[in-house]
Amino acid sequence: MKAIMLISTWVVLVSSNGFGFGLVNNSTVSVTAEDSLCIPFFNLDSLGRSIGGLDTTKVMAFYPNGDSAFCEAVAGVIGRVKVSVDNGDTVYRWTAQVSEIDGTGGAGLYAVKITAKSDQTGGWLTTSRTSSFQLINQNFNDILQMTIDSLKAVLDSVQNFHNWVGNVRYTNPDSTLSIKRFAASGANGSNGSFYIYNSNGTAGIFNAAGGTGENAFHGLSISGSNAGAGIRSIGGIQGHGAVFGGGASSGNGIQTYAYNGDGIRSFAITSGNGISADGAGTGFVDIAAPEFADTIANRVLEDSLHYQGSFSGGGSGPISVQVLAYDSSLEQIIPGVNVAIRNIEQTALIALNGTGTDGKAAFNLAADSFLAVAFAPGYIFESYDTLIVEAANVDTIWGWRFDPGNPSAPELCRVYGFLYDISGNPENGAVVTAWLPSGVGRKDNSIISPFKTTALSDSAGYFYLDLIPNEKMIPANSKYEITITRTDGTILRQRVVVPESPSWLLTW
Repeated sequence: MKAIMLISTWVVLVSSNGFGFGLVNNSTVSVTAEDSLCIPFFNLDSLGRSIGGLDTTKVMAFYPNGDSAFCEAVAGVIGRVKVSVDNGDTVYRWTAQVSEIDGTGGAGLYAVKITAKSDQTGGWLTTSRTSSFQLINQNFNDILQMTIDSLKAVLDSVQNFHNWVGNVRYTNPDSTLSIKRFAASGANGSNGSFYIYNSNGTAGIFNAAGGTGENAFHGLSISGSNAGAGIRSIGGIQGHGAVFGGGASSGNGIQTYAYNGDGIRSFAITSGNGISADGAGTGFVDIAAPEFADTIANRVLEDSLHYQGSFSGGGSGPISVQVLAYDSSLEQIIPGVNVAIRNIEQTALIALNGTGTDGKAAFNLAADSFLAVAFAPGYIFESYDTLIVEAANVDTIWGWRFDPGNPSAPELCRVYGFLYDISGNPENGAVVTAWLPSGVGRKDNSIISPFKTTALSDSAGYFYLDLIPNEKMIPANSKYEITITRTDGTILRQRVVVPESPSWLLTW
């Protein structure tokens, strides 16, 4: 069994010919013991013995650059000067809140000189002591706790790695490796990053469990790079390049064929709707009224399959219609608004256009009823506006500016957004999560915890998260992973770079 030991050592260096002091904070709002000083000193006679009868105490404190920060003289044992006697041993101490010495001064190493003066033997005797303290800008206990949390996260990662490595026994042919996620990266040329070989059976089996209908999970999701294919499948001499099963009752979903001597069969869908290609030589694609699940992704696909207009214009109908975008709060037009015209069933995208400097977007539509969907950064529009086209007219869509407010700290960025379902209704109670998948990061001298921060969308679909901009982090190329879990269980995920800005609208 492999043991993992963590040794953490904190070292505070001080310079003094009397006493040395460590880290202190300087808070004037929530004062704690970390915001105060207690420096003991002695009043000695000519033989070096600690005696009573203290007459005057003079205290001087100096900034890290050597300038004078504080000075006071205390007569007797009053105010900040206190005394204790234990078994005849007299010890004096000077106590003060750090802000009383330095106000709101900055971090650095401060020096303190205390001079005790007495007249016990008919002549003035002085006893001097010097000390120092390190002023920091954050509670040391908070810094220590953050460090411990980060170290725990690192230990968890190392322990998980140790556990699954320990489960693999090369000499055991039946060994099983159980992990939640496997990631391989690096430049490995044509050898591939992931290689499986089985001399007596199927090389790899991918099986996903859970989910139903449109939320069913994929057994394997593959994407290529640039011109590379998502799947490059090469069969045997007479074998198929790849066979995709559609289920016991529906036959093959997709079947691709290797060269068989009489031509190349491109691909075939033997029981699915919408696409088929089967025959020697060049294959073909036949779009045959496909039906899609009612999801955002499939709405985009339907738009591309059923688009009835021109992406560079405003439709091809005989009736000229204008859509005017108007700010209801400022009572002025809104230029630069993207307007999409969809049919009333939301199965086809009819036209796209944007408002100009006059706030209007022009469309050529047929006599019918449509939905106008508007979007512009920094504005909120009504979910869907019904547009009834009978003759040439101008229809107004109303919007208003939205101010997400200031982040909780000036160095943060307020990342906000609005969530709607496919019908345009606000998504209430969706969980929005942000975290750093690359692990522990740093900002200046602070450690950024990799743990997740979460927000819920409200009844208007609105949510926000106050995050540290990625440009201020080390490493500078880090990204946040934003995950949205809808109330129906659908999970959306993307990685983003949060800009150095007071606020930023998150779009999907």
